[in-house]
Amino acid sequence: MAFRFRRTVSIFPGVRINLGKRGVSVSAGVRGANVTLGRNGLYGNVGIPGSGMSYRKRLLKLNKAGDEARSTGSAAPSLAAPAEAEEIAHIQLNTKKGDIAILDADGNHLGDAALEVAKTHARQHLEDTLQQQVNIHNRIMATISSIHWDTPAPDHFPTLVAEPFDAPEPEAPALRTLDWLAYLCPARRRAFAGSNERKGQLYQNQHEQWTQEKLALEQREFARATERGIGVSVKELSDTASRKLYMAHVHGMGIRLVGECFACAPSVEEVILSAFTQVVRADTGQTEDRYIYSVKVHRNAWARIHFGNLQAVDPVAALAAFELRRDMTKTGIFTAIKPW
Repeated sequence: MAFRFRRTVSIFPGVRINLGKRGVSVSAGVRGANVTLGRNGLYGNVGIPGSGMSYRKRLLKLNKAGDEARSTGSAAPSLAAPAEAEEIAHIQLNTKKGDIAILDADGNHLGDAALEVAKTHARQHLEDTLQQQVNIHNRIMATISSIHWDTPAPDHFPTLVAEPFDAPEPEAPALRTLDWLAYLCPARRRAFAGSNERKGQLYQNQHEQWTQEKLALEQREFARATERGIGVSVKELSDTASRKLYMAHVHGMGIRLVGECFACAPSVEEVILSAFTQVVRADTGQTEDRYIYSVKVHRNAWARIHFGNLQAVDPVAALAAFELRRDMTKTGIFTAIKPW
């Protein structure tokens, strides 16, 4: 005859430890609905009290490696993504250093632990977001070195081209749906509701920001159309490793500005353009202008440029074909000159 030993110890309401000959298990839930974690895995149990009817299903199977891990005191396997995953809102890439920062909805850095969580539980989203930011950065860098490509011919009066709004509209998030365990466990149900609320609030904030940026662009385009103005924005590159790119950019800007002057003012026969940078003097702390090149261009000479093939035009060599004052090395180091 075989004897069966079983003893149940209640830790606190709803959670019990079951002691038996084959080992120890933990049960959590209410009468008629609970889950049990033991040596054979995690089981869900549902039944009608007093009827003798019940249903039992294995929810998680623990292999031998898992048993050995428990015998050495290791943590039990995770059943879901850690709490840090719920806080991740933004992924920021430093395109100069290649550093990746994981931010919450308020822009706070969540640290390296959040990055590891993103790699484990949202790897595809992380890779897609980083690739998108790299593509944007590459497009900006390409535009810097090719700004002269859109220089108009001297006999072509400029027309207004609206700037497109390329930012994609944020998509509504997929909300978490309640599973059967959430119906039985109020804490899990509240966790689901909180997660959905945070996702909804984040989506609302992102959509409001997208709407404001789109409206701001439309207002700027309307102002451009009514004022018929032309704006050029220059961003200085201070990294010494980008000297050649800076050299191409400042000369390309010169090509573009001279071309716009001749196109907008057909009566103008000569354009003098001087480019300068601002530096702080070490002896006085004052900011002074230092000219890096100055060029004098006549309309007849300017017309010799093939404006239908500007992709083949080197802006550094193009300006050198005119009356140019410039003291520059081949690697793009400028020495101050006296302008025209």
